[in-house]
Amino acid sequence: MNNQKLSETLINKIIHDIDVGVTLVNLNGEIVYANPESEKLLGIKKDEQGNMYNIINCHPDNLKEKFQEKLQQKNMPKRSWHRTIHSCGRWVKSQLSMVSLPEFQGVIVISRDATEEVTLKQELEKAHQKLQYKYQTVKEMAITDGLTGLYNRQYMKQLISGVIKIDTELSGVLVIDINKFKQINDEYGHAEGDKILQQTANILKKSIRKDTDIAIRYGGDEFLLLLPGCSEDKTKQIKNRITSLVNTWNKNSTSSSPKLDLAIGYTSGKTDDLHKRHQ
Repeated sequence: MNNQKLSETLINKIIHDIDVGVTLVNLNGEIVYANPESEKLLGIKKDEQGNMYNIINCHPDNLKEKFQEKLQQKNMPKRSWHRTIHSCGRWVKSQLSMVSLPEFQGVIVISRDATEEVTLKQELEKAHQKLQYKYQTVKEMAITDGLTGLYNRQYMKQLISGVIKIDTELSGVLVIDINKFKQINDEYGHAEGDKILQQTANILKKSIRKDTDIAIRYGGDEFLLLLPGCSEDKTKQIKNRITSLVNTWNKNSTSSSPKLDLAIGYTSGKTDDLHKRHQ
């Protein structure tokens, strides 16, 4: 008998002193027992009479619902883990287990401080996101022309080789050159020539559909537009739009600035045939 009492005393002391929260909640949501660690982790408080508050009122909203579901035995396994953050700023991981014994029916809650675990996971996720961002940035830089922001010759190679696929049978293509570009560089300087390249790129971007069409600078003053799903008539409309924007820009530019003059060729056909033609 003494050994049994000693064992019960020892067990009670272990449960009282253990650094894991232990809470018993009956089917009415009332806390019938909570060790000191559980009180600290879950924020369990007592009223003036020393009675513990209802468990549903102690927990943050996301865990309240889990308790309600668990107590009502709705669509939840016998044992489930839930993670929440308490008002003290500590992350707490709690295992809710349904218990049905002659002496007790309800939920046993085993809780532990998971702040370090969550913090480490968040730091790893942030590091992963940074690596993903850097990888994506380097990947974009490899296929983007630094001066104009258009796709570059490397992108065009991937497009022609099939590494990048265009999911449409019909496409329109425009090939554009800047007339007398060497003369502009010679007479006005390379800085002014760069402005002409950038303005050409801006006009091309304004002339096409942002989400579907593709603009490429594949040479010094050579550009290509790929227009998925465009017939020859629609491709010609894009050509006319480019010409109109060039005329407007020339009209509004100063007399001391070089004029922009584009040579534009266009065609339309099966996407695969166009790929082969530009290989």
